[in-house]
Amino acid sequence: MIFLFELSNNTQVYFITLCRDLDEIIIGLHKPSAYAPIHMYPRFGNLYYDDDKIGLFENFDDLSNHLTKKYLPIMKQGNYSKNIDTLIWE
Repeated sequence: MIFLFELSNNTQVYFITLCRDLDEIIIGLHKPSAYAPIHMYPRFGNLYYDDDKIGLFENFDDLSNHLTKKYLPIMKQGNYSKNIDTLIWE
C-alpha cells in the first residue's frame, strides 16, 4: 500500500494499533495523552506500533503486503472503516 510507505517516510509520527473494539488495525497520529512516549515503541520508519502481531513481520514490506491482502478487497468495495455500533464496513 503506497500510503503506508508515505506514512513511514513522513516527518509526522503515526501509530498503528489493533482496535480491540472493532477487531481491526487502525492507523492514526500518535497521541501522547493516550500512549506511552513514542520512543518506547518499535517502528517501521515513522510508523510506530504497539501490537505484538505487527512485530512478527520481519520488515516493512511484509507488513505492507499483509495489510494490502487483508484490506484492499474491502477498500475496492468503497469501504474504509467499520461502524463502531454495527461492526459493518462502510
